[in-house]
Amino acid sequence: MGKLMIIGKSILDAIEQSDLSDKKICNKVGVSQPAFYKWKTGQTKTMRRSNVNLLATVLDKEVIYLDGGTVEFKDINIEIEELNMTTTNGDVLVKTIDNLWAQIEKKDKALLRKDKIIADWKEKYENECGCNSEHVEHAPLLDLNKIQACISRKEAIFTDVTLKYAQLLGYSSRFELIGNSWLMVTPKEMQEAYLNAPEREVGSTVPYPEIELVKKDGKRVTVSANSYYPAKDINIIDVKVIKK
Repeated sequence: MGKLMIIGKSILDAIEQSDLSDKKICNKVGVSQPAFYKWKTGQTKTMRRSNVNLLATVLDKEVIYLDGGTVEFKDINIEIEELNMTTTNGDVLVKTIDNLWAQIEKKDKALLRKDKIIADWKEKYENECGCNSEHVEHAPLLDLNKIQACISRKEAIFTDVTLKYAQLLGYSSRFELIGNSWLMVTPKEMQEAYLNAPEREVGSTVPYPEIELVKKDGKRVTVSANSYYPAKDINIIDVKVIKK
């Protein structure tokens, strides 16, 4: 039996805020539903260290071990700097998830879990969306410290968003947006214009000094954005908040 850790409040909060069902969390962590229920309700005050790490992976959290044996979760904050996605002539370097991981390792930023990245993409696109993994193979790596989203113009869906982008719009998980239509965050009066926008040249950037995005609760947030086109039909949007 692994070392027992005292369950901190942030772990209970993360479980409560997760969009995953209790059953799905149990299956991913490998524990019974009765045992998980006791964690969730506070009836059991401790958790094996191995289960803490598994749960953190499932909930996209980072583990913090405190003095006295208490363990807490916090949001993952991963810095990835100077990762070039294109050559000087615009050729896309990032082509596969394995290629992404290889570049991250070269930059000595091995804080991402390769198997977790691959599992997330495959689960969302192959199982839920039925996509042919085209977007997995061509998905650029977003800067996780910024408010960014990656869109497939061909299928009009989010292929990736950063957690900060999701949270800006009132979502607790990136996967509430990934695989869904980007029109869900676009004001109705602007949807037709965006859908009929001309195809942009690969490598180009289009600035939007002031636009509105629709939050999960229907309210709007005003932002400025730069829209970058690293590959055909792929659009990365880099957002800065003007007013909420």
